[in-house]
Amino acid sequence: MRDYESPPPAGTVEVRPYGERLWNGRRYHLRQVWTWRGPRYDVSLEITPADGAEAEVSVLKTSYLAIPVERVGHADAHRGLPECAPCRRAILSTGAGRHAAGGLTSQG
Repeated sequence: MRDYESPPPAGTVEVRPYGERLWNGRRYHLRQVWTWRGPRYDVSLEITPADGAEAEVSVLKTSYLAIPVERVGHADAHRGLPECAPCRRAILSTGAGRHAAGGLTSQG
């Protein structure tokens, strides 16, 4: 869960570079491209070999719904989750940002 304010205008494209990563002995450049469609946004994770040996780019795609925290809090109250915001954030963010064993690792 992320704290969303009002989403940017539909059609806005945000590029979020994640630098270089090492996987199975090879280096890759990673970046996310967010394309907003109102409160929804499409996310593409682009994985490009850093050594230039392959011109092929791997792209993983998904979509998310940006819901303001207040709206989630209102829905949580009806589902029996704790009323305090830090409690809800802790419950909803459990496991976020973790990589499975053998996944991509940051170089730096």
